[in-house]
Amino acid sequence: MLIFSTARRRPWVWTAVAAAMWLTAACQSKVATMPQMPEPDTQPIQRVAVMPFQDMRSLYGEGVSFRCPLCSKSFIIGDVKSGADVFLTDLLNNMLLQRENLTVVSPEQAQGVWSTITFNSPEDWSDLDRIIETGRVLKADAVLVGRVYRFKERDGTRYAARSPASVSMDMILIGTRKGQVLWEREFTETQKALFDNLYKIGSFLQRGARWLTAEELATYGMKEVLEDFPAPSTGTSER
Repeated sequence: MLIFSTARRRPWVWTAVAAAMWLTAACQSKVATMPQMPEPDTQPIQRVAVMPFQDMRSLYGEGVSFRCPLCSKSFIIGDVKSGADVFLTDLLNNMLLQRENLTVVSPEQAQGVWSTITFNSPEDWSDLDRIIETGRVLKADAVLVGRVYRFKERDGTRYAARSPASVSMDMILIGTRKGQVLWEREFTETQKALFDNLYKIGSFLQRGARWLTAEELATYGMKEVLEDFPAPSTGTSER
């Protein structure tokens, strides 16, 4: 009876109590349902293991749509010239070796450790698990994985091509501490004549104003992709 009696004389008390209870419940609900975001991997990248490029055509066939499980991007696999994976692996490795403050574990070493881990790892391990373990065994801060989806050679000469060169590739850098994607880039281009692509006149002239081979187009693409590759702080290169 005292409660009802007090409420009649002081209605603002119940209003304040109700508001406080609602606010408390709302705050508790917000905290309980707030998703937990993973902390970014801020470990300095000083040592990188380079995996050999994968020829996706040899793995899945031509004309197949492949969805990357790490970056969620989709690619249509096209014609891949024989030896393109080897060319791109050497190209990437050599460009990274030119960075004075980066330690590069060679593709041969990385592939050897990967093969051993794949043979001995549990059946339920994913490729990502094996990549991370490969990097940890090699004491690398990250593992760089590359894939080629199209590597078509031009048909013709440098000044008269019936069919232009076409290249499609991507690269993903995976941290070994938390298994996170630290950096990923793709390059996909089919060279076009200047009058078909006037907004790229600068790159056309920079590339010699001619029809490129697939190797030349891939080299330009690799340079562009690596422009914002995470810069290391200290280290030396291993050959």
